Amino acid sequence: MIKLKKGLWRILISVFLLLPFLLLSEGFEKISIAGTPHIIYGNMISSDGSIPPEDVLTFKAYVTTREDEILTKSEPGCGYKDGWWWIEIGNFVTDWAIDDILRIDFTNTSSGEENIVDITLNGSGNQQVSLIRLNEDWNLISLCIQPANTDITEVLGPISGKYISVWAYVGGDIPWKYYDPNTQTGDLTTLEAGVGYWLNMSESAILTISGSKPSSEISLNSGWNLVGFNSLKVKSVSDALTSIGGKFLFVWAFVDGTWKVYDPILPGFSDLTSMEPNYGYWIYVTEDCAWTIGGSP
Repeated sequence: MIKLKKGLWRILISVFLLLPFLLLSEGFEKISIAGTPHIIYGNMISSDGSIPPEDVLTFKAYVTTREDEILTKSEPGCGYKDGWWWIEIGNFVTDWAIDDILRIDFTNTSSGEENIVDITLNGSGNQQVSLIRLNEDWNLISLCIQPANTDITEVLGPISGKYISVWAYVGGDIPWKYYDPNTQTGDLTTLEAGVGYWLNMSESAILTISGSKPSSEISLNSGWNLVGFNSLKVKSVSDALTSIGGKFLFVWAFVDGTWKVYDPILPGFSDLTSMEPNYGYWIYVTEDCAWTIGGSP
């Protein structure tokens, strides 16, 4: 998630090395690629859950060493539709190179909101990137992608000096693990997809995570589980938890300092209606089970 000058957009980015002719998922157009193919795309959702209209969202993208070469949503291979934006960087006049920094300036012309996103390009293919907005104080988060390097100091490197501690609930006789960056102590040494984390921040920041798509299956133990949400798409709670229907009693989330709950017996009285990437969730199940995230892919 990204904090803007006058609001909030949540941006999830996926970077893919694709073939010279590409047909993206529903809502995208078939495009012809001029140079070395490499498309970057992501979905964008307003802070109130709405999708910014096509006519108000604009962007310009450029490699930071060549600011005069710009791609906008009107260029071939680029666009924005139905909450998704995409940029074909193979259509720059000059070929891109591995480790180039691609900068994307987003603007909502209606609200005046804007944001800048920097992405390091690499040619490995199927590289995914997510940006997580972190508030000062406590945040209940998860990683919606699996980091290539799970070492906690590597994963949290982009916010070094801005966080106080990280906690994970693993159950058992010693249910909590932690890491203190100031003393470099604690038994929490890795961060991975599928796990929920309490992250205490000394100031607001944006955490950038890169890696690969994680498994959609998460093992749950009888009782309370602090888990992540291994999906790049927002899903209704009922759809997301279809595979464990009848086996869970409650789902809790901590969103911008406020607790929200979903009760499958009284869904109409629940204020947690969706599960989203980058959030952590407390789920209480009545038996050991495997949660396969449901809903549309």
